Amino acid sequence: MNKIFGVKIDSQQKKRQQSNKNLTVFNNGRYLIYIGDIHFDRKFHREALRYYLLGCGLETAFYSDPVKTSVTNSKYLTFLSRRIFDCFYFLRAPMQAIVVSQFFGNLNQTCLVSFKIIQEEYYQLDTNYFQYIWELPLLEILLTTFTKQKDLKKIYLINQIISNPIINENNHPDIRKNFIKNTKHNFWKAISSNYLLQ
Repeated sequence: MNKIFGVKIDSQQKKRQQSNKNLTVFNNGRYLIYIGDIHFDRKFHREALRYYLLGCGLETAFYSDPVKTSVTNSKYLTFLSRRIFDCFYFLRAPMQAIVVSQFFGNLNQTCLVSFKIIQEEYYQLDTNYFQYIWELPLLEILLTTFTKQKDLKKIYLINQIISNPIINENNHPDIRKNFIKNTKHNFWKAISSNYLLQ
């Protein structure tokens, strides 16, 4: 008997209340991704990006668990890549958008979209994100653009990345797949720390 309100609660009702409490879990990353979708549809790109990154970070224990990270990459990030790309594009972060365009899966589409961004926004490209490009055609487009602009610092950085033997497309598929997986993992960690800790 509840002495304050005079309500009697039997033991079965208590068990049902406790089981209902266990069913309602709001620390699930899917909910945050859905909230990000709502913000994206309302054209609030900064908030959408934060909720996408927070939701995916929560699903992967903030990219510390490699198994959860690979599952989340295939389950969420591949499908969210176009929305995250749009968020970066509208937030005037062209280099991050170029890196995310590699997640589209279609290299021709990636190169077309990235070529347009590189030609229009070459002066705003953040060199900190060059290391996360694994597609050689994108690196070649960047190299050609910066050679025309005679930007020696960026040319040097891109040449260092291209000369890395692990990025070679003729490597064994397992080596290249592992390199791409690690690069994606590091990119999402860097993006999350940059955009969630602001």
